[in-house]
Amino acid sequence: MIAATEFNGFFVPNEYFSLFGIKDNSVHAIRPNENLVTYIFNGFDGTVFVRGYGKLGWHGVPYRESRMQLIPRLLRGFPDTQGKAMKRIAKYYRSIKKRI
Repeated sequence: MIAATEFNGFFVPNEYFSLFGIKDNSVHAIRPNENLVTYIFNGFDGTVFVRGYGKLGWHGVPYRESRMQLIPRLLRGFPDTQGKAMKRIAKYYRSIKKRI
């Protein structure tokens, strides 16, 4: 990557990269403004979190954490702390989700 705007990254083939004299082409160096960046990550219990801008760029529609949860609240929890019955239910749930 040699340049970035709010919505686009510009890339060149490796053999031409040195012609631009760029020492650091990491995303943070090329585009330090993160006002439109959304971070999606998960907690140990499987809860999905959304932080940052939190919207689809051109549409402005927000990401909703409640709609992004992959594991039902009942099954969320650190696996090592779940009882035998809950572990069986969670294992069954995962097997169904993997097939979908």
